[in-house]
Amino acid sequence: MGLFNMFGGQNNDKDNADNDSEKIEAYRNIVKLIDTKDVVGERLNKCFNDPKAYFNEYRDNYDDRCMDEDEDNDTIIWIGMVDAFQDNGLLVEMDWKVELEDFVYCIKSIIGDKSLPIEETWFNDEGDITQWAAILNEKWNAAGYVLADMDIDSDSYCVFITDRQSYEKLVTEAESAGHRIDLTQNM
Repeated sequence: MGLFNMFGGQNNDKDNADNDSEKIEAYRNIVKLIDTKDVVGERLNKCFNDPKAYFNEYRDNYDDRCMDEDEDNDTIIWIGMVDAFQDNGLLVEMDWKVELEDFVYCIKSIIGDKSLPIEETWFNDEGDITQWAAILNEKWNAAGYVLADMDIDSDSYCVFITDRQSYEKLVTEAESAGHRIDLTQNM
């Protein structure tokens, strides 16, 4: 190991390429775990293979988030995943101050073919997303599902439903890619 590498200086290109390929593999694993029916795989392969070209293809989505082409590839990919999941009904993004009625509506929109109940009467209207998510996770525990979130470093929640076993893997894969997935109640 050279003197610069020992103290964090000058990485060699092979180390960066290995790191990038490990991150891309983690991203691919996240997609497989969230998108069990492979509806976004082809779209996100474009993102993984050439993030800048993907940015240009989906520029309107990034513009809506006040992002420009100078963003780093990791951010382009992570946000690209969130948007692809949302565009295909696998995830819903909600403002932190969402009303209960809208929260319930949004969750119903991503339940899909899972037999998961949700009733507005379970929740206190004065609560917030984290409190409502904790109630859902308690109610859905027996069915083996959780309400989880992809952290995009904003005040919004990017919420999706997954089984508990996949959730544990998602947390690990997100960490490997330098991002965070957690239970919505912990965000």
